[in-house]
Formats: sequence, structure tokens, C-alpha cells
Amino acid sequence: MGGWESSEAAEQYLRIVDVVIPRRGEILSTIADLVLALTPDEPSILDLGSRAGDVTAAILEVKPQATVCMADFSDEMIAISQARFRNDSRVRVVKRNMNEGIPERRFDFVVSCFAIHHVKLGIS
Repeated sequence: MGGWESSEAAEQYLRIVDVVIPRRGEILSTIADLVLALTPDEPSILDLGSRAGDVTAAILEVKPQATVCMADFSDEMIAISQARFRNDSRVRVVKRNMNEGIPERRFDFVVSCFAIHHVKLGIS
């Protein structure tokens, strides 16, 4: 799930992501704007397939009073996210396979950007 089995693969992805995903910055901004418009003042947000935390960073920029649970399956991306947000008490990073459901907690908003297609639907 994700293909980030090595730090080299994760770093390569982060170097090229803005090239291989056209208008990615605009998409991140749109997600952040939706969170701003549709959530309470201090929302609890789940970022599924969070990778390096770009969606979380965009959300916290427009909604600094939010708390975010970042969930990803890749040990490499989790390590990158933990380093990125190590001093930010608003962010919690957890290892989670999206095919096993979401963390046992209530969230005001759930976001996923370029990751939800990894979920296996179980439809025959």
C-alpha cells in the first residue's frame, strides 16, 4: 500500500510529487478551504493516507486551532511526518492501514488526498 518501502522511494516521491500531480497546490488549498468553511472553530480532523503531511500543513495554516490525526501505512512516510510535526501538539501521527477502517475516535472532518484509491472495496 503506497509503495514507500524505503526512505529512498519516499524521498523520490516527495521530490517529484508536484510535477506528477498537476495543480497539486491548488488541490491542497481547496481541501484547506473546505475545512475552514465546513468545520467548527476547533475541529478534530482525520487525514487518511497522510504521507508527509502536506494536507495537514495546509489545513493548520487556515485553521490553526484544529487538531489532526494523520494516518498512514508507510513506516517511511510516518517517520517523515513525525519529524515534520515533532514540536506540534496539534498533530498526532499513527500507523493505519485504510483497509482496516479508521481509528476508533470521532472526527469532525475526514480528508484524504491522492490516497483513497488504495482502499480495497471488497466488492465482488
